[in-house]
Amino acid sequence: MNIAADFARQARRTPAALALSWDAHTLAYGELHDAVRRAAALFAARGVEADDRIAILLPNDPAFAVALLGAHWLGAVAAVLSPVWTATDAARALADADARLLVTTEALAQAIGAPSDTTICIDDAGAWPTIVSDAPAPGSEPVQRAANDAATILYSSGTTGEPKGVVLTHGNLLFNARAKIRCCGITPADRLAMVVPMAHCFGQNVVLFGALLAGASVRIHPRFDAARTSREMATGDVTMLLAAPTAFARLLALGDERGLRRLRYALTAAAPLPADLAAAWHDATERPLCQGYGLTESSPFATYDDGTTGDGAVGTAISGVELRVAALDGDGWAREGESGEVSIRGPNVMQGYWRHERATADVLRDGWLRTGDIGWLSDGGRLHLADRIDDVINVAGFKAWPSDVERVLTAHPAVHEAAAYAVPHATRGSAVAAAIVAAPDATLDLAALHRWAGERLAGFQRPTLLHVLAELPRSPTGKVLRRTLAAGHRAAHGSADQGAIQVAPANADRDATGRPDASR
Repeated sequence: MNIAADFARQARRTPAALALSWDAHTLAYGELHDAVRRAAALFAARGVEADDRIAILLPNDPAFAVALLGAHWLGAVAAVLSPVWTATDAARALADADARLLVTTEALAQAIGAPSDTTICIDDAGAWPTIVSDAPAPGSEPVQRAANDAATILYSSGTTGEPKGVVLTHGNLLFNARAKIRCCGITPADRLAMVVPMAHCFGQNVVLFGALLAGASVRIHPRFDAARTSREMATGDVTMLLAAPTAFARLLALGDERGLRRLRYALTAAAPLPADLAAAWHDATERPLCQGYGLTESSPFATYDDGTTGDGAVGTAISGVELRVAALDGDGWAREGESGEVSIRGPNVMQGYWRHERATADVLRDGWLRTGDIGWLSDGGRLHLADRIDDVINVAGFKAWPSDVERVLTAHPAVHEAAAYAVPHATRGSAVAAAIVAAPDATLDLAALHRWAGERLAGFQRPTLLHVLAELPRSPTGKVLRRTLAAGHRAAHGSADQGAIQVAPANADRDATGRPDASR
C-alpha cells in the first residue's frame, strides 16, 4: 500500500490525460508520473530513506504535488508547513518535524533561516520537471507501506490548543480519497479547481488526491479569485468546485449566471455553511451546495450531505465511519437530539499527534476521536453542529455558545456577519463580546442593535462589547478566527474608528440569567 502507488496506476492507465494545469501550462499524467519518480530519486540521492521526514513549505504550485508524491514514493513522511504562517511559526514546525530535507522557495528559506545543505529551493511555477530531469534514475515502483504507516504530518491547532503535527497514515489518505471520489462522483472528465491551500488537509487529501486517483485533473490557483474562477467555470475549465463557504458567497456576488450554471458540482467544507447561502446557491444554479464535515485529525472528512434536505445538518457518516455524541458531563453517550461532543471512529482517524503522547491520549479514547465540536444527532444519524468546546463562553457558570449569539445578531437586517467571543469580566469571569460586519448600504446603530439583541438573548448571552469591522478575521480555509478577535479585543474597544461600544454594565442589576439579582 502507498498513496503514490495508486497515483502511479492511474498515470499508467491514462498517461496522456491532463493531470495538472496552471496559468497557460499543463502536465499530463505521464509527465507528472515521471516528475514524481525523478523527485523521489533526487530525495534519495540527498540521503532520504523510508520514514524520514521531508518538509514541504510551498504555495499552491505543481511543485507541491510533485514534492508530496515524491516523498510518498520513497516511503518518507511529508511534513507539510503553511506558507501563510509567520516565519517564527514555520521555523518552529520545521524543527519539530526533525526533517532530513526541506523543499521550499528561496524567499521562504531565507525567512525561516533554513540551512542550505538540507534545502531544495523551487522558485518558478512548474519548475519541477526541469529541475528533476537530471536526477538519478528513479525507482520503478513506490516503496510498499502498511496501512498504519505514517504518510503525512499536517500541523493543526487541532482539538487541544497550540499547533501540533497530525500524523496521517497511508490508510487514512487512501480511505479519504476513495470516499470523496464516491461521494462527490468525481470522474476522469472532471476538472477540479484548487482554490483552497494545498498545504491544508482539504487541499491535499480531498481536491488533489481525490482528483488524481479518479483520473480527473486539477486546475491550480495561487489563491481564490472569484472573477478568475467564474471565467473558468463558464468555459468548462472547471467543472467541480470544492471550497470554503466564503468562495461560494463571492461567486454569487459576481452574478455571472453562465459560470454558475455550467459548474457541475459544488461542495463546501472547512467552515459552517449559512442556510441563506445554501438557499441562494440553489436558487442561482438550480443545483444543491453539498457539504462535508471533518477535521485534520479525521483526514479530513467524516460526514457528507448532498444538500437536498435543508435541515441545517452537515450530513451523515460516510461509509465505514461511525459517529457518536459524548455526553458533556462525561457520563457515556448522549441520547438522540441531546448535545455533546462529536466523536468519530473509523479508518479516517489519525494515528496521533507527532511526539505528543499525552495530547494524543486526550483525544483518542478506545479508537474514538473526540473532536472538540459540540453537536447532536437527529433522526437517521444526521449530524448538527453548534460550536467548538474551546469557544464556549463561561459567564458566571452559565455556558454561552457563540453560535447562539451570532444567530440572533445576524437576524438583524443591518448585520451581515457577526462573531461572538469571550472577554474577561471582573465578577463573572468571562463575558460575551461580538464583532459585527454591517450589511451593504446599512446604517448600523450599535446601541440600538444591543437593545434589539437583548430582547432575544438571555442575560448571560448578551454582549457587553460590540464593535464593527470591515471583515472578520479568517483562516486560509475560511473559518472565522474567534481566538484572534479575543486576543485583540482591547485594541478594538479602544479604537474609536472601529465603532466600538461598551455596553456593560447594562445588565448590572440582573444576574447572569437575566433575572433581577436579589443580592443587590
